[in-house]
Amino acid sequence: MKLSALNIYTCPECKGKFEIIKTDSVKKHDILEGTLKCKACGGQAAIHKGIPALINQRNVKGSDLKFQKFYDRMSPVYDPIVKFASRILFGGDIAFRGEFARHLELKPQDRVLEVSVGSCGNYPYIGTFSGHLELFGLDISKNFLKQGLKNIKRWKIDAELCQGNADDMPYGDNSFDCVFHKGGINGFSDKSKALGEMFRVAKPGSLITVSDETENMFYTKKQFKKVGLPSFEELGAPLDLIPEEAVDVELEQTAQGMMYVMKFRKPLE
Repeated sequence: MKLSALNIYTCPECKGKFEIIKTDSVKKHDILEGTLKCKACGGQAAIHKGIPALINQRNVKGSDLKFQKFYDRMSPVYDPIVKFASRILFGGDIAFRGEFARHLELKPQDRVLEVSVGSCGNYPYIGTFSGHLELFGLDISKNFLKQGLKNIKRWKIDAELCQGNADDMPYGDNSFDCVFHKGGINGFSDKSKALGEMFRVAKPGSLITVSDETENMFYTKKQFKKVGLPSFEELGAPLDLIPEEAVDVELEQTAQGMMYVMKFRKPLE
């Protein structure tokens, strides 16, 4: 965890600010092992291998819990599976990830949050459009984040990763110049709350971009049901759940109609 990120993180219990009360391992300006304590409620959070665990595990329920367990198990083999699937379905990672990246409004030095960052597979593609970015990634699966940490070290990409839940994000209001999510909101327990959290942590004027499968993604319901995950009743963009204050709402299909891209903006104050 970067020392510079301390002012951005907030307690998932009460949204209070953290202080560092223990550091077992520090490298330059990064805390590799240590403990955070909320100044308001006294709650503590561990930092392990540079990743703070800012999640209320007792509040992770329903499909969120099922997906958390699924991705914890699948993390070692997830990347090759997705790489193979994207080649078969979309013509490769460049078409699959790069096409989505073009929807993001990115400028050099922007602070960017990816919600459900997984193994950080989008980061090599969004960086090509913008120059240097201050990257943050949130995911519910600790094993997924461990894989992501290995990947960004191998790619020499600098990013701040954190374990947390999309519907209870451990970040302060108005923290990010860009907030995006790709490929998971169909399975969220509370889509409305997650979209509200993306809106909350975005700076005024910022674009929020969300993408996931449409009903044209033929494999989704059947394959997820086989492995014991929720078989989604509905696939497609949750336009009706976007916060009422949002402006510039847009929707389009991409990836040969198998994915949607939904965009909305936090209005300027």
